[in-house]
Amino acid sequence: MEQVEGHDLALLRKLRVDQVARWLEIHPFEVVRALVQVDALPADLRLDTDAVERVRTSLGLETWWDGTELPHDDPALIAALIVHLTSRLGVIGDSNLPATSAVVRRPLSTRSDNLFRGLDPERQVFLRRAVNHLVRMGYLDIVMTAAGLSVTLRPESRAELRLLTVGSAGLDALVARTRAERGGGG
Repeated sequence: MEQVEGHDLALLRKLRVDQVARWLEIHPFEVVRALVQVDALPADLRLDTDAVERVRTSLGLETWWDGTELPHDDPALIAALIVHLTSRLGVIGDSNLPATSAVVRRPLSTRSDNLFRGLDPERQVFLRRAVNHLVRMGYLDIVMTAAGLSVTLRPESRAELRLLTVGSAGLDALVARTRAERGGGG
């Protein structure tokens, strides 16, 4: 334990629960819940990097947009979301995939907030609306899991969703509906 004038410097390297929550883009309660589940809640409520990683892993937190060059137009942004959905979410029984495919080993669902983590607030709102439309259109399902509200890709939707990304009337309709909900055309 490194000390300077009676102060434990390790405490300065640890993060408070609220700091971890902001960093992971979740509510502080979720940080505490995750640590309690694995019986790892520190008495001083300060977390070192190992504890932060345990929280991230146990809650299934992913940042889909970290360091990604984001498109500025709405159709390309929705297409990028669809590419993420179809490439990151494995599907049980997908007949187009060999049994040894890496895609099959990927999660079948993801926390719904993973879809938006790393985006600025305006794009988060826009893509939340787009995801809601994809659910209404039958491409995605919303399920409650131990990690929280999660999104799953319907097996029969993968090919159809991929077609939307190449520019089609379906993508144009999805963009138009999402824009209309936003209250504007651009």
